[in-house]
Amino acid sequence: MFIICMNFLQAQIANPASDLIVCDTNFDGTLCVDLTVQNAQILGSQNPADYTITYHLTQTDADFGSNAVNPNSYCNAFSVETIYARLEDNAMSSLFDTTSFDLIVNIPPALVQVTPLSVCDDDFDEIVTFDLTFKANEILGGQTGITLQYYANNLDLINDLPIADPTAFQNNSNPQTIFVSGTDSNNCETVITLDIRVLPIPTPNPNPTPIEVCDDDNDGISVVDLTVRETEILNSEPGITLTYHNSPTDAETGQNTIADPTMHTVNMTNANSNGQVIMYIRVQSDFQIDSNNESCYTVVELPVVVNPLPVVILPEDTAVCVDNLGSLINPFSIGTDLGPGFIYQWTTPVGMSTTPTVTVTTAGTYSVFVTDTNSITSCSFSDSVTFTGDFPPCSLSVPEVDANSITIYPNPVSDELIVTSETNLQIENVAIYSLEGRLVRQQTSNFNQEEIRINVTKFAAGFYILKIRTTENKSITKRFIVK
Repeated sequence: MFIICMNFLQAQIANPASDLIVCDTNFDGTLCVDLTVQNAQILGSQNPADYTITYHLTQTDADFGSNAVNPNSYCNAFSVETIYARLEDNAMSSLFDTTSFDLIVNIPPALVQVTPLSVCDDDFDEIVTFDLTFKANEILGGQTGITLQYYANNLDLINDLPIADPTAFQNNSNPQTIFVSGTDSNNCETVITLDIRVLPIPTPNPNPTPIEVCDDDNDGISVVDLTVRETEILNSEPGITLTYHNSPTDAETGQNTIADPTMHTVNMTNANSNGQVIMYIRVQSDFQIDSNNESCYTVVELPVVVNPLPVVILPEDTAVCVDNLGSLINPFSIGTDLGPGFIYQWTTPVGMSTTPTVTVTTAGTYSVFVTDTNSITSCSFSDSVTFTGDFPPCSLSVPEVDANSITIYPNPVSDELIVTSETNLQIENVAIYSLEGRLVRQQTSNFNQEEIRINVTKFAAGFYILKIRTTENKSITKRFIVK
């Protein structure tokens, strides 16, 4: 009886391994890699203690177990290489199996280290909202298929906590370094830094002294030199350019610059509720230029006021009845009380006076000089009238009416002038003349009224002469202003 003993050895299997794909770190196409990361795939479920795995550059070397490379740090010679793995039984070296895989070394994205992203400050706090993607095209340098992510600091980069909305990132320091990661389709990543800076804006005087001028003809319009406040606005800051604008939008955009700010026409019909016309000055730095190639700037509001003249309306030169002593038979008052803050200087045939009105008691010339002290301009106005004495029986063709018997208002007027008389006087007609003596309008009362309303909306701004005739064939001349 023969007993035959046979030992059956379990065949070793070198399992297929997936390609080892890595990313270069210095853009030269060469990288030293750890090939042992493939051991687990090659072994599969086999006991690692029973086998030795070596790596070779050819199938022949793998078959003979020769020329094994350093598995812990193999440096490739080409971007794509085939690596051959030999799985050898530790108990019997003649028992082995081989497999292969490709080592692929990919070049990561070549991101451009760009210049800082600069944005002008808007309120002197050095905090603004940045669109970090503004530099994306410059960073990519024309490359496509690369995903950029932005990180507020290096720790966020390590923890992969990108900025949620890089188009609206608010800095927390100035300057600040942002980390930008670019990843391609091979999952290779390059990281660069992007410095962001908040540029200072000019620091002018934000509240310049208002410009005030006198209206030379009380039409509410005057030519003003806006540059008289430049020194005050610049506040001794060098490298600044000023431009002047009619609206805040134009000042913000730098458009529609006033061509000659030294001769700018200001119209008080554009005044605000404070009685000021606001001009807008763009204060622009010559040195601080942002990434949009725009100068940093701020806008200063400059109030302008055209103050009206303190007009006192005197009657036209005329003849008056006097007695044999030269005194008026019927004295009357001239002048207007304009209210507080007005100084009056009268020169009359009987002496000087500082009252708002004076009484005409004798023939001669009555002159008044009025100063408005309610504003820094102290606008002034002067006028005079000459009364020629005529002895009884007076040869005046038209008797005078007491100046206080007929009232006109408002004066200045913009829409409707109202002429009223005392109850014992009835107005027959009125005639309006320009200062050049041209008849502008004539209006007759329908029923000899004590009040007439005159529409002046189509009148040009300026001074006018109003001649009023009553039913008793008496007359009076007054002046008024259309604004």
